[in-house]
Formats: sequence, structure tokens, C-alpha cells
Amino acid sequence: MKDLANRRLIHSVKSQVQWPAWLSSVGVRPDRRWQRVLFDRSHMAIDAAVAGMGIVLESDFMMWRELRDGALVCPAIDPPEVMLVTQWIVCPHDHLRHAKVRAFIDWLRKEREIWSVASRPLSRLRAAEPN
Repeated sequence: MKDLANRRLIHSVKSQVQWPAWLSSVGVRPDRRWQRVLFDRSHMAIDAAVAGMGIVLESDFMMWRELRDGALVCPAIDPPEVMLVTQWIVCPHDHLRHAKVRAFIDWLRKEREIWSVASRPLSRLRAAEPN
């Protein structure tokens, strides 16, 4: 895994886990600033990896087709698993006063608790490079 720090790393800047944190979690401390390319969308980062531009750190959920089809493979023999469950709800702030919106948010919170108890991760983060 130490070789990863010497490869071009593709960053999906909106990802919850970034390369420095992932590399640190596996005990890799780059001795120099690494080559990198930044994208603000996951699909762009994944497409760049498929095109051979480097190694992407992205969710299995986002790149399942590329992994299934063999366009991307995990470059590490025993990579750490990073489990994330993320939920977002977005609405105009003034809508939070509406009873229907509040009821919906309350329902979502109850569902989140059910998911937390079941502890079924929806997605794993994985490093992947072209096959």
C-alpha cells in the first residue's frame, strides 16, 4: 500500500473520506507531496480512473458497474474497509415551519434509527484503478 502514495491519486473533493485520511488509516505517510487530480463529482473521478489517469477513492455504490465489469480493480491486497451511511434532506429553510415537512423529517429520523440498529452499511469506500 505504500506504493499508493507514489501514484497519481484522483480526488473526489466532495467525498466524506479523502486520500490523506485513508492513507493515514493504513499507516502510509507520503514522504513528498503526491501527484493528484481533483474532480468535484464522483462520476468524473471514476471516469478518470477508468481512463487510466490514476487511482480513485470512491464508494462501491458509485462504481459498482466498473468493478463488476472489470474496468476498475482494487489495487490493495487487504484494503481497510470504510463504512459510511449518509442521508441528506434539503429544503428551503422557511419550509421547516410547515407541519407536513416536520412530520416527514421526524419520520426520516425514525427510519434512520432503524437503519442504525440494523447497521447495514449502504456503501463501502474503496480504492480502485484501471484493470
